Amino acid sequence: MLAWYGGFELDPSEMGSWVYREDRWKPRAPIVKIRPAVYLRGCEGSIYVDDIYLGPPIELPTPPRTTIPLAVTGSNGRFTGWPQFSFLDFRPAAHVFHLAGKNEANLELTCDIEVGKPAPIYLTSAWGSQYWTLYCPQRRELVQIFTDERLDLSQAGQHTVPVRMCGFSDRASDLAAGGYVFITEATKSFLIYSTEKPAGEAYPDARTGKTFSYWDGVKIERLSRGLGASGVVAPFSVADLSSYRLSVAAHAFGQQVTVRPVLTDAQGAEVPLYGLELRGEAAGKMLDLSPQVDADGVPTGTYAGAFAGGKPEQMRVSGVVRLACPTGTKGERINEQVKVFTLAPAPPRPLPGLDLIGWGYATYELSPKASHGPDSMKRLVSDAKAAGVSKLLVHARSSTETLYPSSIAPAGTVGEWDVLRAAVEDGKRQGVDIYAAYILGIAQKADLEAHPDWAAVGRDGKSSGWYCYNNPEVRAYHGALMSEIVRQYDVGGIALDFCRPGGGCFCSRCAAAFEAKYGKPLKDVDAYDADWVNWQRDCITEYMRELRAAIRKARADAKFSGYVWGRLAADADRAGQDFARWLREGIMDFVAVGIYTPSSPQFRAQCHVLREIAERDLAGHTEGIYPLLGVGYIQRANPSHAEADAVINRHLRAAREEGLQGAGYFAFYSIRTHLETSGAHSAATEP
Repeated sequence: MLAWYGGFELDPSEMGSWVYREDRWKPRAPIVKIRPAVYLRGCEGSIYVDDIYLGPPIELPTPPRTTIPLAVTGSNGRFTGWPQFSFLDFRPAAHVFHLAGKNEANLELTCDIEVGKPAPIYLTSAWGSQYWTLYCPQRRELVQIFTDERLDLSQAGQHTVPVRMCGFSDRASDLAAGGYVFITEATKSFLIYSTEKPAGEAYPDARTGKTFSYWDGVKIERLSRGLGASGVVAPFSVADLSSYRLSVAAHAFGQQVTVRPVLTDAQGAEVPLYGLELRGEAAGKMLDLSPQVDADGVPTGTYAGAFAGGKPEQMRVSGVVRLACPTGTKGERINEQVKVFTLAPAPPRPLPGLDLIGWGYATYELSPKASHGPDSMKRLVSDAKAAGVSKLLVHARSSTETLYPSSIAPAGTVGEWDVLRAAVEDGKRQGVDIYAAYILGIAQKADLEAHPDWAAVGRDGKSSGWYCYNNPEVRAYHGALMSEIVRQYDVGGIALDFCRPGGGCFCSRCAAAFEAKYGKPLKDVDAYDADWVNWQRDCITEYMRELRAAIRKARADAKFSGYVWGRLAADADRAGQDFARWLREGIMDFVAVGIYTPSSPQFRAQCHVLREIAERDLAGHTEGIYPLLGVGYIQRANPSHAEADAVINRHLRAAREEGLQGAGYFAFYSIRTHLETSGAHSAATEP
């Protein structure tokens, strides 16, 4: 099958727009003939299969990065004449904004859009505000910010829309003096208002004088494809501008001179100045100074230009800085004569390779039939070996089936062939440790049919489709299944997925236990109640401790691990998973941390958070922490194999540079076209 790195689907946000997919496929046998085929389900339109090349591997040209047209589509049905529009540019309204206090700034972004096909529709941020992410390169920190914008799609042509900031989240770091860039890779949610489809609440727009009615919602996911490498746009700084001074430093490296302008604010903080148009003059010659970016695509705050002849002793640097001060925006001119110092470049620092893991085979063409399944498992393990993966986590139990012949699991849930045994046998032969991946929280239908009281109950009193994490029978059942696995199979251990509370359980057992501990009814607490957050975290930790004990009793050397959510800041607890405690207390031997982003700066910042957690809670030990690359996310966000491969390379290098000893992939099958890049960062394949 020829596909985009494996099977793919068109999601609703792609309907009505051009969707580009590319594949690079290495056949395992000569191809006699080929017949392209496309299967459409639940959508309408055309798919063109073009530019098929059969021959030796070649370096294909990288398609140019262009703005991606985004068609507005909703889940409530087809709307006659949906508009199409493109995001053209994002830029800050100033180079530096006034920081009045913690998380208090006058930030404003300017957004240019072009409406190619108008319709009587208005987009606003979902529920009035939507998170965007800021990245601080100096501190490698992330800040999440609310924005408030209104996109009028009723008029064709180009429009400029102000994007004002109306608050900051508490799920990441605080805004502080320094330099920042916007990262646009995350999904952007909008509400759709229309004059043609009256439904729900009315939206009076003061700017146009029209009244729009709520119709639907839309998610736009691929902003980074049109707006720059790694989704980095609109660099700026924040500082206390009640007083300030500007300064410039210059250095020469060979035939290149670099200039770094800096603003020192009222508190003595030095912030970089991004996005300037600077000119240099030395020995009567003018020199254009271009902004420099690092390997992640993030501006460094330095500007460089080449000079001929000997190094200039002095240089005059000129330009204008826009400052959004408390009294309004003004331009401040730089015109400074500076001495040019000579510096030698620092030698590269050697970095140890990574211990790599791969989680899940998913659509790795593993046949459900016993006649073909074991052969596909051999290919899976072989590719893991080529990618430098030391631990391959193969599902022993999913949310729908059990993938080994269990004497405990209900009849009818066990697959046709023993996936786990085939994986273990090939892992032994090829030198890859196999771990039994196990989906914990999501309930198999057969279990809840046999034991309705095992179900977690939502706030609405209905089953949520998860297991109740406080039911002792549920805990004993899963402990027995995991014990069965480690006794019968020579796996490295168990690796849990969905080892979290989900939406929480409000069954009578959980409600009684919560009220006994905290003295208040569970039904009255909201999602942000501190006792409720602590309750879920403590319950899951105790659950993990019980499962660890069961596994250790069954086989003392079996490892216990789990998949956890990534964090935007060290103290920003997510999903009730206190994984630092699990590692510190020896409940888990290692954790795989999901960081699914095509943005290298965001991946680097979250790796930095993991390092901070290790320094704070684990005496600096990072060997039990594996950040997972979402390779499929990277592939979907980049229009070519070459670009996706470059992003994967940057992600892996960032993990090494941030001091982590391991990394991995979820799902592993997506890395199959990037085996060489993966192996180049692996400790297992280093010479």
